[in-house]
Amino acid sequence: MKVKPGTRKQRSRASARSQSEPKRKSASRGASVKAKKTQLNWYGFFVCVGWGAMICGMLAIFVFVDWSKGLDKVQAVVNRPVSTISIKGEFSHLSKQHIQELVVEQMKGDFVDLNLRRMREAIERDTWVRRAGVRRVWPDRLEITVTEQKPIARWGNFGFINSEGKIIDIGSNHNLAGLPLFYGPAQKSEEITKTYLAISEMLSQDGLGVVGIQVDDTLSWRLHLSDDLELVIGQYDVLDKLKNFMLVYRKDLVQKKQLLARIDMRYENGMAVSWRNQDAMQLQASR
Repeated sequence: MKVKPGTRKQRSRASARSQSEPKRKSASRGASVKAKKTQLNWYGFFVCVGWGAMICGMLAIFVFVDWSKGLDKVQAVVNRPVSTISIKGEFSHLSKQHIQELVVEQMKGDFVDLNLRRMREAIERDTWVRRAGVRRVWPDRLEITVTEQKPIARWGNFGFINSEGKIIDIGSNHNLAGLPLFYGPAQKSEEITKTYLAISEMLSQDGLGVVGIQVDDTLSWRLHLSDDLELVIGQYDVLDKLKNFMLVYRKDLVQKKQLLARIDMRYENGMAVSWRNQDAMQLQASR
């Protein structure tokens, strides 16, 4: 029996096609299922994100409200007025009441709003204040520390010299009558003060003290000592000349110190001594 050419091949191809068609259909069905599953997963994701955003928003509102309440409490503590002013320092010419008045004049605002620098500068503008410090002490106290000027001598009739040699003008220095009296060029005040301190230390070893110092425009020195003794030193070598005076004083003059009126040390190799009138001294002693 004869078989037509190509018949078996055609049948085998048809058989293969029939077998492959179900697979294609099944594959297409699987793809559609997967697509549906993918769509369902994205929907769930967005739902979760939406709920999460809503919960976070509610939490943020809760935290903001709670934080606002806390901020109000902090502001209530911080913005409270000053209740106490503490003033520290040793005062001879100032008073705590006066310092407090200076502070109150600068108290513009609540505790944290105060300008401490401006307050310190206002205190230091007082002529008797050498240095001042201002600081906050929580929750509502101010602490003021004041260092008072320490006058060591009067300067002319209207001021005094402090320990740094600076001239402080106070209008009238009659209440400082117990201090030595200085006259001299204002620009030389620091040099005069430094020399005065050295002279005072030197003289104190023999019970002498400085009552006054005069320095003229030529920088010639004249000292007024206790026991009403005047020393004319001149322009140069003030401390060296004073050392020479002390040697002679201890050796030859100490026993006659009440008779000494004036000693001129402007000589190169010596000094000129002026004595008091003994009759006048006896008359003064008898009164």
